[in-house]
Amino acid sequence: MKIFSASKSPSKTDPLENTDTQEGGLNPRRTPVVEEYHPLDLTSIVTGSLGERWQAVLKQTRRVRSRPTEKSVHDLRVAIRRLMAALDILRMVMPKSGTSKLRKELHAHLKSLSALRDTQVQVIEVESLVKEYPDFIRFLKLLKREETIRVKRASKEIVKMDLESMESSLGKIISKTDTYRSIAPMRENSYSILRGMLAKIFIRTTVLRKQIQNADSQKIDLIHELRLVYKRFRYSVEILQPIFPRVSEPLLNRMSEYQRSLGAIHDKAMLISALDSYLKSADVKGASRHNSKARQYSRLRDFLSKNLEEHTNRFLTMMDELDVFWEHLT
Repeated sequence: MKIFSASKSPSKTDPLENTDTQEGGLNPRRTPVVEEYHPLDLTSIVTGSLGERWQAVLKQTRRVRSRPTEKSVHDLRVAIRRLMAALDILRMVMPKSGTSKLRKELHAHLKSLSALRDTQVQVIEVESLVKEYPDFIRFLKLLKREETIRVKRASKEIVKMDLESMESSLGKIISKTDTYRSIAPMRENSYSILRGMLAKIFIRTTVLRKQIQNADSQKIDLIHELRLVYKRFRYSVEILQPIFPRVSEPLLNRMSEYQRSLGAIHDKAMLISALDSYLKSADVKGASRHNSKARQYSRLRDFLSKNLEEHTNRFLTMMDELDVFWEHLT
């Protein structure tokens, strides 16, 4: 099955230039066609997901190029991660599907947006706190300067994205699935292969959760590692939902909330790290306890640390909900 419409003379222009004027619309000649599939036709499920997720990458790339807001950058990062998850699943049943090069390209673009997204989240957070902690208006200004610099850098990277080449690579990857679909052992065993992949990821989360429970220090680092592993698990389950009858939309919403809890902890920890770096460079941390800035620092640092602790403790009470998610895949 091919999900890209055939063309004897493929366009050499940027795919984003072939979009129509409607929100998220794509030119029908270039729009991946998601065909109907049987619930157990795993190759069709995955290739259909590749088409949908590629459209999402195009749409969100256009938004970031137009206006790189915190939301647009976040949405593009999510779209890229979801496309990478679909490529990873396809690679499990088609080891020589040629996904490595495209995945590396996508990962590089994802990484180029990481620092910008973190800074944008910090600006929003500090803006909500600066009224209570006015001495840290300088910290906010510093963050906004960093945001401006990182917006320029990220914008250059996004403009350099060779979408035409990536779309061509994706089309070649998908064209190989027709051959694999005709192989009986692949059709018969792909379900077991993919469920085994999810089991492997789940086992890793189990190990990390045990380490988090027993950790006296570096708990936040372990939670961050769990966040990265869990993202892959969640996005994979989303793609394979058609083969798991017990995975409902309410369950997917719970899985999304679980990820947001992990993300909140990461954002709080990154803000504290940024503040510590700022204060170290500004030589405020070592100032006298009677110094106004030192007192403001102490108050804000205590507030952020307590806030991080609250988010962490809240997550720890729901951490093992992952077991519930796994039960719905059996």
